Amino acid sequence: MIDHKIYEELFEKATAGYEDGGWDAVFGYIEDHIEQNPGQTEAYLLRGELYAETGNYAKAIDDINKAIEISPAEAVAYYNRGLVYINSDSSGNKAFVDLSKAIDLDSEYTEAYINRAGLYIKMEEYQKAAADCTKAIEISPDKNAGPYYNRGLAYFHLREFEKSLDDFNAVIRIDPENTDAYEKRGFLHYELKKYQDAVSDYEKFLKLDPVNESAESVRAALEEINQKIAANKKNKKGCYVATCVYGSYNCPEVLALRRYRDEELVFNPLGKIFIAVYYAVSPTAVKLFGKHKWFGKIMRPLLDWIVGTVETRTGK
Repeated sequence: MIDHKIYEELFEKATAGYEDGGWDAVFGYIEDHIEQNPGQTEAYLLRGELYAETGNYAKAIDDINKAIEISPAEAVAYYNRGLVYINSDSSGNKAFVDLSKAIDLDSEYTEAYINRAGLYIKMEEYQKAAADCTKAIEISPDKNAGPYYNRGLAYFHLREFEKSLDDFNAVIRIDPENTDAYEKRGFLHYELKKYQDAVSDYEKFLKLDPVNESAESVRAALEEINQKIAANKKNKKGCYVATCVYGSYNCPEVLALRRYRDEELVFNPLGKIFIAVYYAVSPTAVKLFGKHKWFGKIMRPLLDWIVGTVETRTGK
């Protein structure tokens, strides 16, 4: 097992001279230390991490390989090598093997589950990605935004938007400055037709990072959403026939029909025609026939069928 005290002391001593001598001084100190302690796993692991940090991935792999040779059952060594493979755009398969080995050696290795989930997402193995993130959350609930973020992505690709939304809510609760999470949550709100919530998230994203590479596409999305909101307000009228038949403007059936009108029909060319004809005819029809029992008997079965169809189609 890695002796963390030795590792931390070595790190402090190695980096103490960085400001004066730069990386040459850091690596020079570790080199001298390894010459005096040739079998010390901690020294090779530390130098491997520092090589990776400076972008020298080949030397990082060499040092981590040496650490594994000395301590073949050390989970962190396989984890570190897996990260080097990921960061160097090397073989995803090699990274996957190393992260899986780290998990085999330490079943509570949260970060290994999170990063393997990221690989599963790249492999389009979304169920497995979600399972790894769930395991990481079980080990360390609410301590790390990473597993919620990756699971949110996995659920998004599985089109389980409500679950994905729950996870990005958790990301933002844990990390309120996570710009990517606001962008993803904004898109989810848009897909779920929660337009005002989408606007809030996109505006927060732009406030946090106005020069982000996604900023222009977010601004375009905001313009489109605001147009939808304006169209909804413009067409905000009552459902005359349904209100007459069901007896309440706010009963579940009437709410379902209004929601379908505002979220679907208003954005469809034929839907717009239907809305225009309906509002030209229905007020007069209700005024003339609404008080007659036969009107409700005829219209109720038809409206029940329409409501059922709408709820089946929209899943609401």
